[in-house]
Parts: sequence; C-alpha cells; structure tokens
Amino acid sequence: KAVERESWLQCDFVAVGEDPLVALLRAAQVLDVELALCVQRFGMAYGDVLAAYRDAIEYAPQRAEALCELARYLRQNQRYELARRYAHAASRLPAPRGVLILDSTVYDWRAGDELAVASFYCGDRQTSARLWRELLEDRRLPAEERARVQGNLDAAVAAAS
Repeated sequence: KAVERESWLQCDFVAVGEDPLVALLRAAQVLDVELALCVQRFGMAYGDVLAAYRDAIEYAPQRAEALCELARYLRQNQRYELARRYAHAASRLPAPRGVLILDSTVYDWRAGDELAVASFYCGDRQTSARLWRELLEDRRLPAEERARVQGNLDAAVAAAS
C-alpha cells in the first residue's frame, strides 16, 4: 500500500505541477473528504488518511496547514487528545514568509479554533474558553464564524461552572 500511495502522490505532482507540500496536503484532504469512496475504490482507510497527513507534515514540518488539518481529522474521528496535540503544534508555528501558496486562515484563526475545540472535548473548559475569547477579540476571525465561536464559548463557560 505504501508503494501505491507514493506512486499516486508522485503522479499527482507531475500531473498538477504544483508545490509538493500543496500536493501532499491536497492528497490527504482528498483521502479525508472522500474516505468512503477511497475505501471502496482503493482500499484506503483511517490509517491511510493519517499517513497521508503525516507525509505532508514530514515534508514541511515548519508549516502549520497539515498539522491543523490532521487535528481536524482526528477531532472528527473522536481522537481528541491527539487532535489537541497537533492543533497545539499548529498554533505555535508562525506563518512562513515568501511562500507562494499559504492557507492564512490556519495561522490567523483555524489552528487556535481547533485547539479550543479539542481542549473542550478533552475536558479543559478553561483553556477552550480562553482561546475562544481570544479568537472573538481578533478581527481576523471571519464574521461567519463568530456566532459559532460565541456559542462554543458560552458552552465552555457553562460547563466550567
């Protein structure tokens, strides 16, 4: 399977002609979003998606995008402690300078939000509340995310009481 995955990713680089990190991250996202199809068609499962995200992280450990996406994937699969670790690592990385393709939302707010959500599910309501307060004070949090973050903050405060 590892050889098949590597061949598939290498083929993807050649076909698209893009930055290898972007291709690795996109490959992991495709596996993630279309996991049911991948399981049926290619025999890929949870471990394959993890491996694809880890490939992207290993390729560019100084970048937060794959860390944040893996944290989201783990959280959605109820692996909250692991999600918190990856989100924490993502939230500590500064946005790199001089890169052509960058998901600035990861550096602006998404990594912090993933960390807050994972912390909440790990039972650390105070940390999640603090992080969501910080996000609500930050103008980079998009308007369409504010109501959800406020609702999460309210739930964290209520649960901590």
